[in-house]
Amino acid sequence: MWELLRSWLAQLGRPNRPNELEGERRQLVATIVKDDDTERVAIYRRPDGAFEYEFERLYVIDDIGKPISQEYWAMFADSGLFDSADTATREAAAVAPWIILSAPL
Repeated sequence: MWELLRSWLAQLGRPNRPNELEGERRQLVATIVKDDDTERVAIYRRPDGAFEYEFERLYVIDDIGKPISQEYWAMFADSGLFDSADTATREAAAVAPWIILSAPL
């Protein structure tokens, strides 16, 4: 039962990205991690030049009585498209107040 659950949860962390052009991938521009290390936002530059963000949450699977636990990040929300990494970051901060805006990306 636990293996099936792990397999299903692992798939949540690998969403199918229909917006990726064939053969091209998004470029990670920045990652901002929440102070308690349970959430993060990743800012991406798409192959078409637009920017987007994804919120990810850390999940931990602990098997009682076993010495090793499993941890993985899974996407739980994504954004629209933006003209710059700064705009994407500002929009992400409007959704998640824990993001502290600092110097431009």
